[in-house]
This record gives sequence, structure tokens and C-alpha cells, in this order.
Amino acid sequence: EAFRHDIPVIASDIPGLNELVDHENTGLLFKSNSVENLIGMMDYIYNDPAMRSRLVANGASVVRDFGLDHYMGQIQNLYTGL
Repeated sequence: EAFRHDIPVIASDIPGLNELVDHENTGLLFKSNSVENLIGMMDYIYNDPAMRSRLVANGASVVRDFGLDHYMGQIQNLYTGL
């Protein structure tokens, strides 16, 4: 949802999330269970407007590649191929 609404993403570096978020490309990843690292990522994104803009722009690719429209297209292709 954040990607779809042009909100920069900060996510925990855990399986699943780190498959969607490419660190410093589509979002920022912080070390799981590290409040200090999360705070550092929040500070980083707050103080670097160019980084925020790049993350928002690149986040559009996540919506395109993992969004509902893409998923529904894959399902349609699967059924068409049966």
C-alpha cells in the first residue's frame, strides 16, 4: 500500500519483506529487532530528500511487478495456457 500511495518504505530485513524491498533502491531495510537501526533508517530518509524521491519513484516498479493487476494477469495467463 505504501508503494501504491508514493510513501517511502522502511521495512524489517526479514524473508518476504526483503524480497519486495530492495535496500536503497525501492525502500530501506533495517535489521530485525534493532530499534536503533530502525531509528537510523528513519533519520536517513528524513534528512535526505533526494533519497526519499528516488525510493518513491522506484517503488512504482514494486506495484507494477507485485501488484494485483500483475497478479491477475499471471492467473489469466495460467488459465489460458491450460
